[in-house]
Amino acid sequence: ELDEGDVVVAANGATILGIGKVPHNSQCRFQSDDGFPHQKAVTWLDDQLWSLPQSHEGLQSTFRELRIPENLVAIESRILGASPRPVSAAITRPAQQTIPRLSGIAGRVQAILDRKGQVILYGPPGTGKTYWAERTANDLAAYRAFGRPYAELDTEQRATFERQGYVRTCTFHPAYGYEDFLEGYRPQALNGQLVYSLADGVFKRLCNDAGGHAGSDYYLIIDEINRGDIPRIFGELLTVIEKSRRGRSICLAVSGAEFHVPPNVYLIGTMNTADRSIALLDKALRRRFGFVECMPDAEILNAVMLQGVPLGPWLDAVNRCIRLKVGRDARNLQIGHSYLMEGGRPIVDFSRFVQVLQDEIIPLLEEYCYEDYSALADILGSGLVDVVNQTIRAELFEDARRDELVQALLEPYPEIATSRQAVISDTIATEQEEDETEAVAGGAQ
Repeated sequence: ELDEGDVVVAANGATILGIGKVPHNSQCRFQSDDGFPHQKAVTWLDDQLWSLPQSHEGLQSTFRELRIPENLVAIESRILGASPRPVSAAITRPAQQTIPRLSGIAGRVQAILDRKGQVILYGPPGTGKTYWAERTANDLAAYRAFGRPYAELDTEQRATFERQGYVRTCTFHPAYGYEDFLEGYRPQALNGQLVYSLADGVFKRLCNDAGGHAGSDYYLIIDEINRGDIPRIFGELLTVIEKSRRGRSICLAVSGAEFHVPPNVYLIGTMNTADRSIALLDKALRRRFGFVECMPDAEILNAVMLQGVPLGPWLDAVNRCIRLKVGRDARNLQIGHSYLMEGGRPIVDFSRFVQVLQDEIIPLLEEYCYEDYSALADILGSGLVDVVNQTIRAELFEDARRDELVQALLEPYPEIATSRQAVISDTIATEQEEDETEAVAGGAQ
């Protein structure tokens, strides 16, 4: 059925790998040892990866005729005036970089993405869920595109990384819907009148770009995934995001167009378990995602001693008391280490620690211990919590009363001042102070 002068497109799902034309006197041949034995020579004119404007051509079969006029025009436009290309250079996918196995939480996320295609990081507030989602996605995409982690990309590579949009982010909320995520009609002004036009959502745009760049990996980070109405947002996508069903087309409910999720698309969600447990997630979603729990890691803070308060042991003691005093689901209501970090490093200034304590940690604990100031005093100490008047002694946060605040913080946990971690923290802090003193003295000389 393939005649002289016919235009041929080689496709992988909706991704076009190359465009060619059947030359004069092209003969049929049978290659018995090939997976596609019936063959005819083609002169290749274009070997760039791209996607057809209309994806519902039905490109799942081995060989078929294209019929949609918009697609035919797009194909002719790409080869208009094109010169024949050497056969050896035709339909070559860009060489994919080898991605090494990452370590720690990033390695666990990577393993689940390889197996399932999507993962959710969950845990109490301030445990670094978004940090690990962004870091893992950036590194995996950078390794695939440039063969190195994101932190080692040069200025030009980072500009390319951002321009291609290998990693994108959205945040679910109660008003977020199918039209934001996949497609829907949106109002816009046209010639002074309000009209509604069909617009693609963030996930559909990502899939379209990924389908046109099969040699790259694309990641969508969904922050606060549990705060949205997931069945409404995902709709029929729940059928085709499964790893085993990637590339299988479905008919979209709004436009009626065929759509599929390319195999090089990955989803990373984050959820705060202080708001909602994973047990309450939609069961269909739970089956399609893998899960990585992120819990408070006080060891990151063990090297810090602030005015006699060992930061790591203090956070450990507070979280231990939360688990004992707060009650049901207290494990998911702990204080994450990120509250006591800035720029990826522990807080080393006591005044900044006081600000975080007063403005972030204490209000969170007051919410956990709603109107139960006895429980709050068990966690923070009676020196800081006035149980009788049901209030926090805010005067202790004044600079002039810093020593009293330190005593109040250590009062419910006297053991942490002499703990092994406290001794280590004090030793490290002393060494750092001595190094700084020597550096200043050296500069003066």
